[in-house]
Amino acid sequence: DADSDGLCGDVDECPYDAENDADSDGLCGDVDECPYDAENDADSDGLCGDVDGCPYDAEDDADLDGLCGDVDECPYDAENDADSDGLCGDVDECPYDAENDADSDGLCGDVDGCPYDAENDADSDGLCGDVDECPYDIDSDGDGADDCVDPEPDCATNDTDECGLCAGDNSTCSGCTDMEAFNYDCLSGNLPQDMVNGCGEDVIVDDGSCIYTPEGFEFNQSSLQAFYFVISSDLDEEPLEELSDWIGVFNGDVCVGSWPWVGPYTTLPAMGNDGDSYSNGYLNPGDTPTFKIFDGSTGGIYDAQPSEDIPWSNNGLYTLDYISGFSEISYAIDLHYGANLISFYALPDDVSLGNMFSSVEGSVTGVIGEGVAASPNPSLGWVGSLSEIEARNGYWVKMEDAGILSGAGQPTDPELLYDLHYGANLISYPFSGSANLENTIPSEIWDSIDGVIGEGVAATYNEALGWVGSLSSLEGSKGYWFKVNEAIDFNYIPPADLARVSSNDNSEYLEEYEYNQSTRQAFYFVESIEGVEDGDWILSYNDRVLVGARQWNGSYTDIPAMGYDDELYSAGYCQDGDIVSLKLFRPSTGDIFDLNGNDIPVWEDNAINIINYLTLSYPDIPGGFELSGIYPNPFNPSTTINFSVSESMDLKLVIYDMQGRAVQTLLDKDCSPGSYNINWNANGFASGVYFAKLSSVKHEQVYKLMLIK
Repeated sequence: DADSDGLCGDVDECPYDAENDADSDGLCGDVDECPYDAENDADSDGLCGDVDGCPYDAEDDADLDGLCGDVDECPYDAENDADSDGLCGDVDECPYDAENDADSDGLCGDVDGCPYDAENDADSDGLCGDVDECPYDIDSDGDGADDCVDPEPDCATNDTDECGLCAGDNSTCSGCTDMEAFNYDCLSGNLPQDMVNGCGEDVIVDDGSCIYTPEGFEFNQSSLQAFYFVISSDLDEEPLEELSDWIGVFNGDVCVGSWPWVGPYTTLPAMGNDGDSYSNGYLNPGDTPTFKIFDGSTGGIYDAQPSEDIPWSNNGLYTLDYISGFSEISYAIDLHYGANLISFYALPDDVSLGNMFSSVEGSVTGVIGEGVAASPNPSLGWVGSLSEIEARNGYWVKMEDAGILSGAGQPTDPELLYDLHYGANLISYPFSGSANLENTIPSEIWDSIDGVIGEGVAATYNEALGWVGSLSSLEGSKGYWFKVNEAIDFNYIPPADLARVSSNDNSEYLEEYEYNQSTRQAFYFVESIEGVEDGDWILSYNDRVLVGARQWNGSYTDIPAMGYDDELYSAGYCQDGDIVSLKLFRPSTGDIFDLNGNDIPVWEDNAINIINYLTLSYPDIPGGFELSGIYPNPFNPSTTINFSVSESMDLKLVIYDMQGRAVQTLLDKDCSPGSYNINWNANGFASGVYFAKLSSVKHEQVYKLMLIK
């Protein structure tokens, strides 16, 4: 029993193996790695005896998935590709997401809103996969249109106004955009809070609400000021219109404050004079301001009366119960006996002659316009070619007694257009005030004007001297003849304040050399007179009848010469073709001298004549005396008889009537050489023609007089 296995004769399978192939693996002598493992570690996993979980799996279910022998798809993946994505070993980014984050958005398991949209509906418009027009643009206003195609992405109704508000009406940025306006940059309905124009608001839409300060109502801000609070205001008893009508505060003719009417307690600024040039003419303490109302509907400016007069003081706060204005203005024109050259600066609705001259009814004998005339008839009323008064025209008014022509009406249009034809035009001055010629007649027409003639006064334009003559300004209520050398049209320049600024002429009157104004007149402009002295008077005569007088006032003094206009007061006055004689009267000595010249033109109505040079004449007086003139003549009730004596003599001055009867002796004495002025008061005599006879023993002169009562 060589192998000591208890089997004699070694008849066992392994005679030399005491254990007789103990593991029955066919290998005697137990020389295999696993002598006691018949399968000799069948799975070659190093575990003999097949004691592992997978005795026949060398890797012993390497992935521990419970499948021995590595027969699963992922023998080394315990979860056997848990997400069935074909990637064993769970090495993908999403081991449990079969699609491995199909949209690559970093979210495994497809748990996002758009599992196949990597940006997960980036614009949140509910459309996955970026298939909309604007895949990266949102719909901000929710109107169904993405912002990229929405014309107004922030306004669902797509009606943003110009102010930037959705569904707005522009009211938040509408107002006045004109920098020249009183309420510039003010929202609609707003006004400046101080005297500086404008509000400073963000106004970009002009809604037509701009308000402009009326011309003449502008003023400068001063460091001195007061305020008048006005509770109510009216024009012709009609309430003022808000934001259209204005109230101005004035110191004389200077506007010192203004404000549009905005209702009760409208606040009117009133500036004071603080010493700077911009406040010249402004109020000083104790001054009482006046007020004017601007009518926005007509453009007229009217005087206004406050409830009380309150003097101004700096920082004063005053309350006025009311300010009332009147659009109708009154006029009162003084008319003297004879001819008056007038016009009207205000007219009522009824401009018939009967209405216009009712205040002088019984005294007015006729009205003459340019080429038309009318006179009152006791039975028929006014008869003739003139029936109504017009604002543009001037008129001669003939009076048999002095009177006042009064009335009231609407002011004439300050922009009235005058259309003048070649020659003489009888026109008005349509303002209640007056202004110098150079300030009211536009300079561009000066060369077209040969002369301007008023009642007994005249002016002509000289290129070197400007306007010369006795007429220096035009005045409301006066009429004027404009003589032009070509057809022109023009507007007057209005007086600065529509108030009286000066007398309308430079003429003075010498009582003993008065004459009657006629509707027919001419003027002689004398450039120089040899031997003339300051204070001398130039007298014009037609034969022996005084027809004009003017005090010498220097080069181009104008001497009037009245013409006969078919009235008794103009008896003996000039007619066309007459030659006017000129004399010089020296009041300082009483002397009267003839004036000689070679270029004195013949008389014609409305003529403007230029005389370059005159000389004094000292002629011998025939008979030793000379009647030099009687003025006025016609007269009522007294007149002055002027005569000169060259040598001592007895003289007698007697008045005779038409029958040759002596009615009064005015002088009967010895007279020494010199000039004499004898007054005759005919108060006790009847109207009619009389004769003044001056006589000496050798000589006599007779002068006709006319007494008109």
